[in-house]
Amino acid sequence: MSTTISVSLPDELFKMLDDFSEKEERAKSYYIKKALENYFAQKLEEEEDYKDVVESLAEFKASNETGKTWEELQKELGL
Repeated sequence: MSTTISVSLPDELFKMLDDFSEKEERAKSYYIKKALENYFAQKLEEEEDYKDVVESLAEFKASNETGKTWEELQKELGL
């Protein structure tokens, strides 16, 4: 199933889309769909990464371990 929408684009962006779709012989809607798919996939990945960081931080705090400063790590690793 598909839904048709209307999108207003700045002239420069439309020209880029138009030129590219002509060059590649693909419909403009193909590139708009691909751009949206990529955008939302990236946002979902960022959301998952954020959840992982929050979970890791909670685990670290619950462990009562202490961290090391950047300087301490550099010294320990001989950097």
